[in-house]
Order: sequence, then structure tokens, then C-alpha cells
Amino acid sequence: MRSRLPSSRHNLSVKGNLGVDEMLPDAPAKLHLVGIGGSGMSQLAKLLLSFGYEVSGSDKEETPTIEMLRQQGVTVTIGHSGSNVEEDCKCIIRSAAISDENPEIAEARRRSIPSLKYAEALGELMRKRIGIAIAGTHGKSTTTSMVTKILVDSYFQPAFVIGAECEQLRGVKQRSSASFFIVEACEYASSFLNLRPRYAAVTNIEPDHLDYYNTTEALVESFRKFVGLLPYDGLLVYNRDCNVTSEVASHARCKRISFGRRATADYRIIHSETQDGNARFILQFANRTLNFSLLVDGIHNIYNAACAFTIAHNLGISSSLIKASLESFAGVKRRIEVILDSPVTIIDDYAHHPTEIKAVVGTVNNRYRNRRITYIFQPHQNNRLQEFFGGFVDSLSSARRVIVPPIYSVREDRLRTHLSPAALSVALESRGVEALAFNSFDTLLAYLRSSIGEGDVLCFMGAGDLWRVAYAVRAFVTDKMPLQHRIVSAVRRTSVV
Repeated sequence: MRSRLPSSRHNLSVKGNLGVDEMLPDAPAKLHLVGIGGSGMSQLAKLLLSFGYEVSGSDKEETPTIEMLRQQGVTVTIGHSGSNVEEDCKCIIRSAAISDENPEIAEARRRSIPSLKYAEALGELMRKRIGIAIAGTHGKSTTTSMVTKILVDSYFQPAFVIGAECEQLRGVKQRSSASFFIVEACEYASSFLNLRPRYAAVTNIEPDHLDYYNTTEALVESFRKFVGLLPYDGLLVYNRDCNVTSEVASHARCKRISFGRRATADYRIIHSETQDGNARFILQFANRTLNFSLLVDGIHNIYNAACAFTIAHNLGISSSLIKASLESFAGVKRRIEVILDSPVTIIDDYAHHPTEIKAVVGTVNNRYRNRRITYIFQPHQNNRLQEFFGGFVDSLSSARRVIVPPIYSVREDRLRTHLSPAALSVALESRGVEALAFNSFDTLLAYLRSSIGEGDVLCFMGAGDLWRVAYAVRAFVTDKMPLQHRIVSAVRRTSVV
């Protein structure tokens, strides 16, 4: 039975911001997306296409995502040029990584074509709908996917933009008439302050993006402003176990509901465990208890599920529907994603913050405890590696073998100092970890091809382009690797290969 949202709980009338000119034209206008291959931008492109817009875009290189967009009818050009902006283009949307000097942005300026940043476009789309925004340092993509799947399974037909691919949502038809608009709210450069949510969640808050914020306090202040966007009749769901998040929540003027392990949490996790690739927990709320058995692994996913449950339950969806949806949730891409299971297990993961890495290492170590595991971690940004160097060392110290490839560095005009991959591998060696560093993907790939054996587990982690190596190794294993186990020579060394 379809669940219904009781009007007595919240006023769900959609309020626009009067006096604000709409920069996003109505469909079927032609829109051009600069940096279309990014995770969020590609999802936005698919949404706009389903809304009836004619969509084109550009990016710097070919990727599987761009090929997927082409298959869905999006015209994508590789390389940036003013000629990519067609004569009948009505609006330009660009990713946060695209500067004002980009030739396509300059062409739009010359022709007085309206230009929006990615987050501004989300804000425009949210203005006419009931917005649900999921923010936080960790867990945004997974929690947003969980909430979206719950609403889809409950027949609410929401629109959504998530910064990661969820296979279970791929075939969902998104309609421009959707009442709900669910988005992953990114805090980088205060992007989430462009949104207009009625409901929001903050999963947790930790120091991050300090290349933009400079100080943790500036980051926290941005989150305070974010929760301040919620109207009086809105709702904020927050992590009671995170002290910073609890303090930020106090600045919201709307109703606040918490989740977590603490006795003061409104939706309390009273027991949790992970075993055989599954997470189990008991959630207590309003004198009720529910037992959950998830298909996804890790304590962090228990928190994600508790957050998603809290949001959906306070939207008026029945607990039985939410439970069934969460227990059938199969995860999102690049979140401990097993891209090959045998004869070698290859895992691709987006982790690029010490807390995320610690969660992945703990989960993978537990799941494959009797097998040889190698973690290949690509630091994301030189400044981030320097800022959290000690945290990276701590989070990787529970691994037996770690490989550090070249650092993925973009948007870094002001570098204090340059670190080499060897800096991290040397520090890990001092903790008793077998560590190697490589200065190129070519030498890394050659090493992996010559050293992996049947039964090995390779876990690739990073937000950059390391996924290319993961898939190259998968292709090698499936096409050429003999099934007999190879005896790997000792690799305990720290010199850069």
C-alpha cells in the first residue's frame, strides 16, 4: 500500500522564494553543461534530460560516464572551446572545478547567456519542489541513495541528484512534475548554501576542504548557515553522536530529530554488528524496536541507514516499508564496490579522507580476514595529504600492505610544499606496514600484473583517477592471468619504483 504524508505532521505546500528571477529556462530549452563528466554533473545531466531539456556538454577527457551520457542522447565534446556553445543555447551550467576563464564560460559571458554553477542549478530546481538535502563530511551519497530508494519504493516518484551511481535507481523515471527533489548537499566552497531545502540531514562533521575554508571553524560556520536555510516548518535530522553536528543543529529554527548510539538520541542504535559482508542493528524509537539486516557492510552504513530511516519515518512513511527498502539496498558504486570477485578480488572505493579510509580498511580486513589484502591508496590533493598526513598514517596502519601511487592534484595553485608518494610509504613502514610508492600508473600497473596471485584482495581507494588502474588490473586478470597462485617475492621496501 502506498504510504501517505499526513498534513498534520508538516505543512508540505511548496514555497518559492518570491522576487528571485528564474535563471533556468523551462524545458525543452537547450542547456550546455561544462565539466559534464563529473559525478554530480553527469547525474544532473540525466535529470535534465528526463525533464525534457535538450542537453549538451563538454569535458577534458573520455570516460565511461561520458559514453553512458552519449548513449542516453547527450551531445558531449572532449576539450573546451567557445564553439561548443551552440547558437540556440539558453543556459550554461558548470561544475565547481570550472573557472571563469574557461573559454565556454567566456563565450557565454560574451553572448549574455545565463550561467549557473552546479549547486545554483540544483537550487533553482529545488525552488519549485519539496527539497530534501543530505549533508555531512561522510556518508552523503549512500544516505541520499537510501532515502531516494525508500521514496521510490513507496511510490512517491521523486526527482534526485546524487554524486554516486546507484544501480537500483538507474532505471527510475524522473518527472518534472515530481513533488520531492532529493539531493546530496556538498559543503565544498559552501555550495550547499545555494539550496532551498524543506528537510535536511547532517550525517557528521569533520575537518575537510581546508584548502577552501582554511580553518575548521569556518567550515563549521558554513554548516550552521546551511541548517539555517531550513524554514520554521521544516525538519533537521542530525547525528547525536557527533558533538560538532549536535552544536550545529542547535542553530536550526525548525524541528530537530536525532539518531545515534547515545541514550539521548531520538532514534537510538542499541545494538550493531557486521558479519559475512552484512551489517545488522537494532533501532529503538518511540517505545518501539526494529531489527535490521542490511546487504551492505560496515558500521558506517548502520549510521547511514539509521539516518535514512529517521528522515523517511518523519516524512510519514510506514516503518515496515522503510525497513523493507533499506534491507534490500545494495549500495552505490565506488563504496567498497567489488568489481571482480574471482580469481582475484578487486575492490574500488571512493575513500579519500582518513575517517573514510579507516572505515574501509576495518570493513575489508574483517570481511577478508584470511586472505592477502593489498590497499592501493591515491592521496587526493597535495594540500589534503599534508593537512591530514598523520590521520592517513593512522588510518592505514591497520593494513598489512599498502601501495601509494601518484598524488591526484587539481585546483592547487598555492602549494606549501610538494610531497612525493614515498613520504607516506616511509611513514607507514615506520608503523610496520609493508609499503611501496610509485611515481606513475604505468609502473604501478606493471608491478601489480607481475605480483598478484590467485586469492589476493586488491582494494583501490581514492577520489581521483585510480579507478583506471583498478579496471586495467581487472581486464588483465580476466583475460590473461593464470589461475594458479603465484609466489610473490618480498616487497618490504620503501624506495620509489
